[in-house]
Amino acid sequence: MDRCPSCNCEVCKCSRTPFIDSKSAIKDLKAEVNALRSALLEIRDVARVSEGVEFYAMLAEKALIGK
Repeated sequence: MDRCPSCNCEVCKCSRTPFIDSKSAIKDLKAEVNALRSALLEIRDVARVSEGVEFYAMLAEKALIGK
């Protein structure tokens, strides 16, 4: 076993983990982010025009700006 240079943990070099196509994984993650963003925008917009749910509009807005 090799050792990690930063923390000295054991690093296995075997092929037990499945190969992940990074381009495909990035494409899938971008699609998921876009779907979640669309849902947050819809929640925010509905909450803005609904009475008594300003809190949900604020939460959606914070999630959209990344805070």
